[in-house]
Amino acid sequence: MVQLILQSVNVEPEIVENGQLALDRLKAERFDVVLMDMEMPELDGLSATRLLREFETVNALPRTPVIMLTANAMDEHVRAGREAGADQHLSKPIRAQALIETIVHAILAAEQAQGTGKWLETGAAAPDTRIRPGFRQVHAQACP
Repeated sequence: MVQLILQSVNVEPEIVENGQLALDRLKAERFDVVLMDMEMPELDGLSATRLLREFETVNALPRTPVIMLTANAMDEHVRAGREAGADQHLSKPIRAQALIETIVHAILAAEQAQGTGKWLETGAAAPDTRIRPGFRQVHAQACP
């Protein structure tokens, strides 16, 4: 579902099957945003996010926005995601507009914090449809 939503706005996500693979990719290459499933095999999303934050700190890297995706919408799950280092939390089922708005907000906030970012406006009156050239993301999800 998430992949279809992203493809509908011309974003081709890089998808990995578990948290360990996500962490490996994130250590090897920088991405604009990470959509992290909270529950995955090998390494859950909370642990992968904690380890990503440690890696970024040790290597003096800018903070990569992490959006935690989960069927768990209770306050303690949202809090656990934030404590692990997630920037945003989206509950499943994911709505297309909420996903796109959350991604754009997360990237803009990260770039504002870092004082970087060049954006291409694709909708004259719709700032929530801005797409950054070279937009890169990794989407970690559990595969059936």
